[in-house]
Parts: sequence; C-alpha cells; structure tokens
Amino acid sequence: MKLNSKTALLSPKILLVPYELHHVPTYHAWMEDEDLRTATASDRLTLSEEHAMQKSWREDGDKLTFIACLPPTTTTTTTSSAANTVRARKDDVPECMLGDVNLFLYPSPEHDEAGGKVVAEVEVMIARREFHGTGLGREVVGLFLWYVGMHKEEVVGQGGGGRELVGFRVKIAEGNSRSIRLFEGLGFERVGGVSYFEEVELVRGVDGGGMEGEGVEREWRVLGYEYEGEGEVP
Repeated sequence: MKLNSKTALLSPKILLVPYELHHVPTYHAWMEDEDLRTATASDRLTLSEEHAMQKSWREDGDKLTFIACLPPTTTTTTTSSAANTVRARKDDVPECMLGDVNLFLYPSPEHDEAGGKVVAEVEVMIARREFHGTGLGREVVGLFLWYVGMHKEEVVGQGGGGRELVGFRVKIAEGNSRSIRLFEGLGFERVGGVSYFEEVELVRGVDGGGMEGEGVEREWRVLGYEYEGEGEVP
C-alpha cells in the first residue's frame, strides 16, 4: 500500500523504511538462499519478477511492508533532526539492510465477512544470519505493530472504506520455536492446534502491549522518508 511511501520508523535499534526499487537487488540476492525461501514459504523469483512483486506491494491496498535496516549511527547519520527525515539511498544502503516486515489484510474468520472486520497477518524476516538471535526481530515487529496500531484506520482504509481492524495473527512452522517465542513475548497467544501444514497460529488484539506508551518509553519515532532534492533541509 502507498500509506507508508513517505514514512520511516526509527528506534535506537532499528530503522524501517518503505520497500523501494533500490532495495530490490539486495532483497533478490537474499531470496536466492534456499533455506531462507523454505523458512518464509517463498518461491524463487527472477530479478524482474522481484521488481514486479515490489510494485504489487506498493499498489495493493491490503499489503503493507517495510524494509528493516540498521539505524544510522551518530557519526554517519544523514537523518536531519530538524526536518525529521530519513534520506533514501543514504540511510538504507545495502550494507545496512537486514530483512523485512509486512502484513496482509484478510476478512476476520470470527465475524461475518459482510461486516468489514479484518485481521492483519504479520510476517517478519531477518535475512542476515549474523543478526539472528540478537533481539532485532522482536524490535522490528514491535515497532511495526506500534505504527499500525496508531494508524489502523488509515491502514484498513487503503483497501476501501467501511472496514475495521480487529486483530493481528501469525502463522509459524511448528518447529520454529524462536519465532514462536518472539511473538509470544509481544503478547500473541496460541490458538487451536497444529494445522495440516504443520503450522501454529498465534493472535493478538489491536491494542495489545500499550502501543502509544510503549513507543514513548522505547524512543520510537515516525519520520519522513525522502530522496535527495525532495525538499529536505540541505
């Protein structure tokens, strides 16, 4: 969706930026890893197919995605504190990229589809193995859910009016205990048993975890995201 096309999210540990064309080559290189494709239930795509996928994510009102990056350091940052702006191609260069986080909106299985109730299915990937087990995945998801919780009306409105976000869910391979613990630590609770696809489902309410207060406490910020020459302070 286009909601976050000019938005970056920053914490002391992570930077989230919209998925842009200049991210595609790095993302495509990540997904050449068979283990990563298996873990994310992804198909192998050509570079041109990955470009088409990036475009579809931007245009589809039921999908929201950010690329996760290491945050700018105090000595190298080009983020303007005066303009509250992250600069594309500078603060999100390939060596800073870590993975992605996204959601898909679906009709709520607990409600009448005609009532406009939707749930957001969340996925996160830390592609770089050296950052596995460091807690960055949890930071990425927490920052993402904080943003979605504050902008839930705008998020569901991208795909048409009259809808209401009623919760989050994740589906995780039964054996992926690390991811299960990550989401349980963010207030998700397991429902039902193991599915035919050997997955478990965890759910959480929209306002679980004290979104707004948590953001202040953790120094989470919503910033602008611009390319050189788009009005940022020189």
